[in-house]
Amino acid sequence: MKEDACLPLFAGAVALALVRPSPMTSRDRLLFLVAPVAVALLNLVVFYRVVVPALTDGGTATYSAFWANYGSTPIAAALGMLQQPGRVLRDTVTSGFFTIVLPPFLFLPLLGWRWIVGLVPIVVLYGASANPQLRAFGIYYSIVLVPFLTIGAAAGAWHVSRRAIPLRPNAAAAALLIAAALLVGSTHAGYSLRPWRPEVSAVRDALATVATEDLVLVQSSLFPHAGYSPRVQLLTQDMLADPHRGGAVLLLAPALSSYPLNPATIATLAAGPKVLSGDGLIVTRNVTQP
Repeated sequence: MKEDACLPLFAGAVALALVRPSPMTSRDRLLFLVAPVAVALLNLVVFYRVVVPALTDGGTATYSAFWANYGSTPIAAALGMLQQPGRVLRDTVTSGFFTIVLPPFLFLPLLGWRWIVGLVPIVVLYGASANPQLRAFGIYYSIVLVPFLTIGAAAGAWHVSRRAIPLRPNAAAAALLIAAALLVGSTHAGYSLRPWRPEVSAVRDALATVATEDLVLVQSSLFPHAGYSPRVQLLTQDMLADPHRGGAVLLLAPALSSYPLNPATIATLAAGPKVLSGDGLIVTRNVTQP
């Protein structure tokens, strides 16, 4: 499970508790409401106490900067948000949730509130972020909202249609949702992809220049765009320390994220013998081995 699985699991548990047609037994509450969230929270603790210190040099998750406006670490940021509820509320209300996310749904999820009230922690967390893309709900993190908003919109449309057109509420609700998708959801109010950075666009050509090399170690921020050839592998500290990989070609982009390495390591590697340089990319060789 991802470390933030507790957020959608909590949202699902709240929705299940509010919309279940019959009362839950004690066993049901434990199995469907308490246990998933408890396990996810335990997973979160293990992630920050064990996984992050083991995989990072500074012991801090790389995305901590997303909430640096409230604290330097995730824990500090969480405490900072709890201490400044007014600021958090202002940041959330002025985020993209109300201006970008809800318009394609015609704000209907607000009427189907039982399906989305459990999303409040997610909306607050993303809306209060220091990262403008995250505040605009414009990156993949916000995909977890989609199922809840979709069902909530359907419930809201049915409530409207039941009062406006009581003889055919289901058909009217379906027409309302289709109209929302066509008239509002098809605009730029929804999700849109940003153009690739020059470094990313240049990856394919850079790899073509070293096509005869047996091994190319690629920086993590470039690796998803480097294809699936077995000779192309992720650049990690273990790879650098492996004596069998001494002299391997390195594909670097110092301006992009260096995770799981630190920027100083990338800068040191980039200063090695150049094979190719341009568009923000540096192709060099691993000379860290004696």
